Amino acid sequence: MPGLRSFRLLAVMLLPMIVFSQDQKTDEAAKEKQQKMNAVVEQALADTQNLRLPENRAHFYAQIGSLVWPTDPERANTLFQSAANELIAAQDLAESKRASNPNSEFLNGGSTRQQILNTIASRNAELALDLLIRTRPAALQRAFLSESKENTKISSYSGGGNYLIQNERSMEQNFYRIAADQSPEHAVKLLKQALSKTLSNETFYQLEKLAEKDRVAANEMSSRVVERLLGAGYMADSQPLYVNIQLTNQILNHVMSRQGADNSKLAFNDSQIRDLLLSSYPLIFQISGSHPMLARPRLPSRKNSLRRPLRS
Repeated sequence: MPGLRSFRLLAVMLLPMIVFSQDQKTDEAAKEKQQKMNAVVEQALADTQNLRLPENRAHFYAQIGSLVWPTDPERANTLFQSAANELIAAQDLAESKRASNPNSEFLNGGSTRQQILNTIASRNAELALDLLIRTRPAALQRAFLSESKENTKISSYSGGGNYLIQNERSMEQNFYRIAADQSPEHAVKLLKQALSKTLSNETFYQLEKLAEKDRVAANEMSSRVVERLLGAGYMADSQPLYVNIQLTNQILNHVMSRQGADNSKLAFNDSQIRDLLLSSYPLIFQISGSHPMLARPRLPSRKNSLRRPLRS
């Protein structure tokens, strides 16, 4: 009966509030509550398998996986994999019906995919990073392939395939940040992996987080980031590269505000910062004048100029 099935699936979503909001006075009471939760979960899984649409099955597999994660991470990971499989099935179905429904969100990796992957990332972001690649629909794969062949610069202002790539990269960088928080023992490796990829809105914060954990690694990666900025530029297809502009502002403002300070964990190379300042400021000020929404970075004052030594 669809109505009863829907009620049971809703119940499994509300179960954490029902079960865990009460005081667990004794071990026996806690065990009994866990058994009740397990029974509801089993019934919800049975109902999920009977759902007609694969995207609905994907949604509930992800939600149930998140629910059982605290007590059974291994089973939760299996459910997350099932969610990814159902999501791929939904994408394949959308591809087969492209002629009659060319605007289906499953053709471009729309909000349903993002919601499911974000649910998984909230529990296991390293797995979400793998599933991010595995669940990329054909349109996204073509966009990345086209970018690789043409070696073009991506502007967040442009649409089409470029917009899809920017959105995908933003989600990827966010998952790296979450994964570093979830796995402190792997944080340095994960942050270095993230910083080795494309520049993003998360780059500066990733550098700061890496500096808190490993100054030597942070200095190495900060040098690579500035080197990439120096070679990247700030315009593509007559449009500003907002990510590059924002990141340059963040780096230069960080350096200006910490001149002479010895307690800053995140440091940049003196020579690179001078080059970045000289190459970026005239162009960024010109772009900022044409695009008022862009914030201009603070120029160094005479008292706080770059003639003072920087940490290298």
